[in-house]
Amino acid sequence: SLKRYARVRARSRARAHARTRARLRARARESERARVRTQVRWCAHAVRGLGAMAGSAVSACRPPMVAGSETASSALETLCVRRRAGRLSPPHRMLLVAVSLGSAVVLLLAGDHATTAVARQLPLALRERTRKLRDPYTGMPRPVPENVIPALDRYARQWPESTTEEHVIIRRWEDIVDTFGSVQDANFLCDRDPTILRRPRGTCRQIFYFLSLYLGAETAREVVFMTPYVMARTANQVRKAMPALLNVFGTREKLAQILKKYPGMVTTASFSFYEAMPQMIAVAGSPENALEVAKPAMDRLRRSPLSKNVPTGYPALIQILGSLEAAHKAINREPYLLKEYGDSFFGKLRRLRQLMGSKSAAREILKKAPYLLLRESSNRVSSGIRKAKFMHMTFEAMKPIFGLEETRRMVLERPELLAMGIELPRALGFAKKKLGSWEAVGDQWESILVRTGLVEDMVYAQKPRPREGYWSPGISAYRTGTPAASVSAWSPARNPSGRDGPARGRWDEDPDEAEGEGEEVGEINVQDAEMVEQAWSVAEQEAQKDAGDETKDDDYRAAKAEIVS
Repeated sequence: SLKRYARVRARSRARAHARTRARLRARARESERARVRTQVRWCAHAVRGLGAMAGSAVSACRPPMVAGSETASSALETLCVRRRAGRLSPPHRMLLVAVSLGSAVVLLLAGDHATTAVARQLPLALRERTRKLRDPYTGMPRPVPENVIPALDRYARQWPESTTEEHVIIRRWEDIVDTFGSVQDANFLCDRDPTILRRPRGTCRQIFYFLSLYLGAETAREVVFMTPYVMARTANQVRKAMPALLNVFGTREKLAQILKKYPGMVTTASFSFYEAMPQMIAVAGSPENALEVAKPAMDRLRRSPLSKNVPTGYPALIQILGSLEAAHKAINREPYLLKEYGDSFFGKLRRLRQLMGSKSAAREILKKAPYLLLRESSNRVSSGIRKAKFMHMTFEAMKPIFGLEETRRMVLERPELLAMGIELPRALGFAKKKLGSWEAVGDQWESILVRTGLVEDMVYAQKPRPREGYWSPGISAYRTGTPAASVSAWSPARNPSGRDGPARGRWDEDPDEAEGEGEEVGEINVQDAEMVEQAWSVAEQEAQKDAGDETKDDDYRAAKAEIVS
């Protein structure tokens, strides 16, 4: 019986594997057909456009293949499929070559004027008009609404490679119109952030419902039209994030202000405050200390009528900074701290405690510079380097110059130094070669920070996040993501000799020397004008006298005239 069971299981498993393989092959064939159809549509539109240009430039009629769009599309699709399968006969291959050469000749004959005239008549984006749009009640075909054309053009320009059918996008646009009650509002949102049209139908309605539930209808509408980015998220993210954020910020007005400036907060992960007790104990060292610090937050949360959920970084941040007031002060400065997970703070906190030698000193640094807890290695020059390693590099570069205790004091006064990372040791190493010793570097510390441009980098490090603004297709010219952060002159990426070459970067002239040179030039420039004129007259008389003296040879007179001039 066991052998029979094993044989039956093996046969059933083999049949399941065969069905899976057949399903994957069918899916691959369908995706290949979709890709071919997309290419054929583009080719058919191009052929029709070239035909129109030829008609404008030449009095001859269109070729028969261009005159009928359906015939052209089917013929081109057949040719493309056969060519990809390697079964294209020589006559068909010659036909494709002839079409390509004819397109080139048409472009040459059309000229600039005809091309411009026809381009004005063509649609803004090349699309295949849909015939699948149906009435939701009768199931009968219906025409495409005229007001949807701007949204479709915006979508096609942003993602020309998209294979989403047009009737699906139209249904999504109609859902946005039903949600906000106006065609103009729907087109405005789609123009500002066309990512809304990539979400399934009904997502915008659900997101707006949750925003209205926690903020009110009018405030939610203001938030949406100020930052349409919030409508391009998922409804489940907004449903979980809104009560957690409201428990932290307290009022609808304050939460609305935060969402207008930081729309990415709607994707904040959340969980129950009491689930974070292990994290709080890990930071405080014992359950008693953790409860002592977390008691005000628990009392505040107990009075909330909403669920007891909070952002994932909120409980650990309270324990790290030592009080509820300090945590809210840091959150008001850097709201993106709530998007981090609590255990992501532990590596940076441990490194700070090691470098500073005490928990209190590390806490004071984080109160002054809470941005040190953010995870930003992807936007920095030294991408991939952890923020904890940034701090270690900076501290170890300063320790040979000032000693351990003086370095700790300087870092405590200016915690933005810890955000420099690899740039500070590279700049200090170059300064040592220029000045000759670490003592000279320590004596001219402030001057070196100015001459190397590190002061500007420290100012940039203190700016509130997001320093480059949030990214959205409608408001950013960058399609690949957030633009690169301000790159320091001492980063390996900007090294003139390459990443692995000797450290080179910005090195301005000494401000003291430049000031002294300016004073000397000023003294010369304030001489009396009469003395200058008298000196020039004496020089001209000597030149004339030498020129009339026959005892002076030509070489002497030429040299004297050159010196006087």
